Amino acid sequence: MSQVFQARNAKNGIASSDTTRHWIHDWGYWTPVFAYMALIFFLSSLSHPGEEFPPWIWTLSDKVLHAGEYALLSLFVYRGLLRGQPPTLHRRAHWLAIGIAVAFGASDELHQAFVPFRESDLWDLVADTVGSCLGVWTWRLLHAWTWRTQTSPKPRAHPPSRL
Repeated sequence: MSQVFQARNAKNGIASSDTTRHWIHDWGYWTPVFAYMALIFFLSSLSHPGEEFPPWIWTLSDKVLHAGEYALLSLFVYRGLLRGQPPTLHRRAHWLAIGIAVAFGASDELHQAFVPFRESDLWDLVADTVGSCLGVWTWRLLHAWTWRTQTSPKPRAHPPSRL
């Protein structure tokens, strides 16, 4: 471990074994992000992706598929940013998650420009952006709703009598 981390951890009263556990814990949140990015990259490198999937998938618009895959990516990134980063980052984590997902979408479209029989499409990037926004905002709404239902006072079975 570097001297900077050791000094910072010593200042905060954190033992080096706690730091190691913290990094392992963080990888648990970031592994799905990198694995899913690798899956997207692999699927983008296929020259004929229609041959690799069941035919019912292609009944959906390819823009819907793009939006769905990037909604899931932004959820994974947002989860990693919320759980594995300092609280000061939490206020901007939704914008950062969207930005990371859109940047990866742009790099994916650039990658597809070099794959035989594939093409890069600006509208795919728009669908990736819309999906990234929908994914993060869905997470935020569900989190706010579950937090509100867990912290709201439970209603009484019977109102108190005034006798």
